[in-house]
Amino acid sequence: MTNLITFNLQVKDATAKQVTLSNPLVVGEFAYDDNVSGVLQPTVYFTDDGLIKSGTNNYIRTMAFNSALEAADVFVSTSKIYKAIAMLFAQAVSPETVYVGQARTTDTDRSSTLNAILAEEDDFYYVLDVDADNTDAAVISIWVEANDRYFHYLTNDADVITTATDDIASTLKASNYNSTEVIYTNEVDTDTHLVRHDAGIVGFISALRPGTYTEMFLKLTGCKAVDSTTYAVGTKLTSTNITNVLNKNGNVFSSSNVGDIYREGTAVSGRFEDVQRYSRYLKQQIITAVSLVLVNPPSGNKVPYTDGGVNMIRSAIAEILEFEIGLGRLTPFTTTDINGVQQYTKYEIDVTAVADVTTAERNAREYLNKITIKVRYSGAIHKVEIDGDMYV
Repeated sequence: MTNLITFNLQVKDATAKQVTLSNPLVVGEFAYDDNVSGVLQPTVYFTDDGLIKSGTNNYIRTMAFNSALEAADVFVSTSKIYKAIAMLFAQAVSPETVYVGQARTTDTDRSSTLNAILAEEDDFYYVLDVDADNTDAAVISIWVEANDRYFHYLTNDADVITTATDDIASTLKASNYNSTEVIYTNEVDTDTHLVRHDAGIVGFISALRPGTYTEMFLKLTGCKAVDSTTYAVGTKLTSTNITNVLNKNGNVFSSSNVGDIYREGTAVSGRFEDVQRYSRYLKQQIITAVSLVLVNPPSGNKVPYTDGGVNMIRSAIAEILEFEIGLGRLTPFTTTDINGVQQYTKYEIDVTAVADVTTAERNAREYLNKITIKVRYSGAIHKVEIDGDMYV
């Protein structure tokens, strides 16, 4: 018997590209053929196809590495760039990919450098700059704030450990940026290069999911505490020096009763790095969830401009928040309801009824500033005080 009905089932789906909130970018100054006395291995050129392209000007800004061994084929071991890459991959947990971006002498400043890098590769979040000075740091701080990235600035500026108010840490603190972190170190290697404490921190946290860690307490491989007992007198930082750094919202890798740890993990504004990264992660997750509802609704090809349609959007948001609550990255909190009664809630999502939307906005097919969300980040415990009584 001939089939009278043919059923062709198509699975409708949609995906959304998300920019990583993990991969580090190491910026450094060198020429594409800088392999005589510079940072590149002999016969290596910084090119789009990976390693070797002799005698050509067809090269780009960025290169990706998945191990320190790969980087050793390109950069000499004494270069600051290689040392940063090696430190990134040397931690107990480490990133899958590290990008290197080239700063050129023709660049106006570091924003010009980063814009050129971003035009080629946008799959990075953390920015390290092995050749940055204080002027560069100020420029990079503005750039990362505007481009939703995060900058760890390593310095041994002598004024940072004092009560000076015009040093780079104080200046950046006054800027109140949430995306720049100042790290002070007094550790140098045999080449008189700063040991890359910034890369140690980023190498560790970039491998962890947003909301699952705090920078405070991190133990770093290959780094020495600023107050190490092995430092000579005059080189070792005092407790006063460390306090001065912390008072400027700077950070140090220092000793403690449980070994050497990083502290405090704050941006120059005083906001903890993990808070900033998680806020961007949550924003990205919600935007993606709502975007997928709009382009891939459960029926037809539109989300209707009705309370039911709005509820589809609300449900997508709620699903993200429920997931984050379940993993402990968000936590319930106490709020006050419309009647003034306090209640314990996991999160709040308030939407405006379609009947209360203006005709002009409905005709424009816009639903703007009609959804508000309240959540609480779970944070982390950094300090504990205990009171006790012992009777004898």
